[in-house]
Amino acid sequence: MEKALIAGIVPAKLDTEVGKKYMYCTCGRSKNGALCDGSHAGTKLRPRAFTAQRERSVICTCKKSAEAPFCSGSHRGLSKADIGKIA
Repeated sequence: MEKALIAGIVPAKLDTEVGKKYMYCTCGRSKNGALCDGSHAGTKLRPRAFTAQRERSVICTCKKSAEAPFCSGSHRGLSKADIGKIA
């Protein structure tokens, strides 16, 4: 089973539109780390759809959150050296 890469060590704070659907990057290869940009091509990983519940969403970039796409604090303890490693 393919695993995601750690894209970042802090969550992304995104301005989102309540009720609008977004595509969360599950692979960790997206250039922005939080939302899908198609970088999963060639992998078995696929983005996950979510609907914004708030005007500001805090999105996981470490790919370790049990509450993905939202941050659960799982990035605590990670360092810059972890970026790009398997989540």
